[in-house]
Amino acid sequence: MRSIVFLAAIIFLLSGCSADLQKAQERLKDSAVRSNMYTVQVAAEQYALDHKGTYPNAIDDVFKSYFAGGDCGLGRAIGRAPTNPFTNKTEWPLQGSITDIETARNAEPVEMKPGEIQYNALKDATSYAIIGGARDGKALHNDAGKIIILTNK
Repeated sequence: MRSIVFLAAIIFLLSGCSADLQKAQERLKDSAVRSNMYTVQVAAEQYALDHKGTYPNAIDDVFKSYFAGGDCGLGRAIGRAPTNPFTNKTEWPLQGSITDIETARNAEPVEMKPGEIQYNALKDATSYAIIGGARDGKALHNDAGKIIILTNK
């Protein structure tokens, strides 16, 4: 009888650990989305260094060459797209529709596919906004519900 109670206690504890493990894995995927956002930001900043402070207006082959493994705009090799942690597939950022950073920061998080990254060129390509999709199907947001935006401003 004691062994049955002991076994039941172990199963109960393991079921709790399984739920905690699943939550931790989901949080890690959101962290991976943030990392992918940063990867896009680094590529945009390197692009701007080579283009007199102008950021890319589109997700074209020249911009893609600034990602890891690319040739930084020489036109011969496109880099590697970030891997979406929810699909485990490489995906280039999508062109987003943000036109004003402050408005976007104060808006409710927009619907996005989990792991999707959006790059938004702003103000005649002198700035940008990068957002990513969280596990809940909305843009990554902080505890206050504000969208997390990577930008040079």
